[in-house]
Amino acid sequence: MRLAVAVLLLVGVAVGAGSRLVSGAPLDQTSPAIAFDGTDFLVTWQDTRNIPTDTSADIYACRLTPSLEVLDTAGILIAGTREEDYVPAVAWGGADYLIAWHRGC
Repeated sequence: MRLAVAVLLLVGVAVGAGSRLVSGAPLDQTSPAIAFDGTDFLVTWQDTRNIPTDTSADIYACRLTPSLEVLDTAGILIAGTREEDYVPAVAWGGADYLIAWHRGC
């Protein structure tokens, strides 16, 4: 399953129409979350691309411009452990993004 996002309107910022593929990595990318910092979006998701060498899901992220240009085409590894990392959430705090997720069974 590949991950695509469609951002229609967030905090009064109209963005590109349609949807955009943000991860074409193998296996599954699920549970997306998105936040906006006033300039760009940050999308986080649960990702199983490393299952052949790592038996658990990881958390990845990428930045998108308001026109839906993907700035981090390979994704940014946020959490990659041997434990299951899943269901991320993301928020903008005024200076930094905060990303939280579940770990373990």
